[in-house]
Amino acid sequence: MATAPARQGDDGALPPAFAELERVLVEEARALRKLDRQGIERAAEDKAKLCDELAAARAQLKPAHRHGLERIRKAALQNHMLLAHARDSVRQVLGTASGRPASPVLSGLRLDLRG
Repeated sequence: MATAPARQGDDGALPPAFAELERVLVEEARALRKLDRQGIERAAEDKAKLCDELAAARAQLKPAHRHGLERIRKAALQNHMLLAHARDSVRQVLGTASGRPASPVLSGLRLDLRG
């Protein structure tokens, strides 16, 4: 069985705190897709607990870690998008259930299409 990319035994293996963050992000994505409130809260708590460890582990980072860090960044951005979508979906359901007209999903968001 293959090990997780962050835990492979090569020079590009991330420090343990970053490997743990990657694991938490995977669990958070699962919870977001299921709209599992307890799982989402658990992931938020786990990430908060990792803050000090991540700050200390920054000194251990090397250029070889770039790929793993990029993988973590992409996972965090994906989770951010999943969270925003889940929030908007819940708002629409609550609005419909309460008889209020559903507000647009992108309420308050401005897009600059000029570049």
